[in-house]
Amino acid sequence: MKKPYSLRPYQPGDETKIVPLLQGVFKGWPSFDLSRTSLDHWKWKYLDPPFPTQIVVGVCEGRIISCYHRHFPKVKVGDRLHTASIGIDLAVHEDFRRSGVSTEMIDFLYERDHEVGPQINHFFTGHPILVKRYEKRYSRFPHPVTSLVRVRDIDLDLRMRPVDRPWSKRAGFHALKLLNALKDLLEADAPPGDDLRIRGISEFDDRFDRFWERVKPHYAFILARPRSYLNWRYADPRGGDYRVKAAESEDGILGFIALRSNAIRQEYPVGYIMDLLTLPERPGVASALLADALRYLDEAGVNLVNLWCCRNGANAGIFSRNGFLRPRSRPHVFYKPVGDHDYLKHLEKEPPRKIHFPIGDTDYI
Repeated sequence: MKKPYSLRPYQPGDETKIVPLLQGVFKGWPSFDLSRTSLDHWKWKYLDPPFPTQIVVGVCEGRIISCYHRHFPKVKVGDRLHTASIGIDLAVHEDFRRSGVSTEMIDFLYERDHEVGPQINHFFTGHPILVKRYEKRYSRFPHPVTSLVRVRDIDLDLRMRPVDRPWSKRAGFHALKLLNALKDLLEADAPPGDDLRIRGISEFDDRFDRFWERVKPHYAFILARPRSYLNWRYADPRGGDYRVKAAESEDGILGFIALRSNAIRQEYPVGYIMDLLTLPERPGVASALLADALRYLDEAGVNLVNLWCCRNGANAGIFSRNGFLRPRSRPHVFYKPVGDHDYLKHLEKEPPRKIHFPIGDTDYI
């Protein structure tokens, strides 16, 4: 029986139909406040990144009924840079669900891997249905990636984000907070150094290319962060309104932090630490940058702050000492090697401090 739809690659102009589809499926895509239009955001995300992209759409009688997008950034694994494929923004109109179209779109782009040549396919999700599906088809990332949250007022959070059995969440919050406080008594943040300067930036200059060359040997897994990527990700207003602080000294750039407040719900904005990356030989720099970011969010009235990191990663202690707790829910990260080369397998033997996986490496915010 002939299928009522067909698949084809993206064609210029499709975005005027793709964006309404995404907005309908995801109830207001991209689900965070923007100073630009959603169409501008889509163009930034898929037409203008500093790496290749692929897009497939499903078409029925001239109407776009499904879409699937992939990014192909560079990722450092071990001592080499590899091309990764990251699948994002998969949407199917409700009239065509449970027909296999999503699987067909994924396979459609897999068959075109030769056009870009990825060595690793990555997926991240918190959706229970997708978690079950991915567990059958892909491998889990070798190190657990965890979400951390900092809540100043748990009662306010429970009022603004009602949950079942709020008493249980309140009790768990206070228990975790006490446990962290006891652990933190045995540790302290390193001093930042007298030569440290922290300043806001609106653009990443060529010094960040040199910073990237200095910091990347310390990591066994990290998405490549030359200034071309950083400017696209955090300095283009079409992507979102991010706040970036750089730490510097006479020795050059020592690190940076990127954050934002999502005010899609104006009555309860939520903060995100998008990325925090510093030279490991200057541990006090990360503490100073995070303290500066949290002061800004506190002054802005942000009660809830989120971030991602590798469990027991390089900044885990710093996050704990600044009030971040690990909730029960966590992100799920999967991968699939391309061909016979499993570039991630050896990462199981690497210490967590050498794995960098912040929420800014996703498109969640």
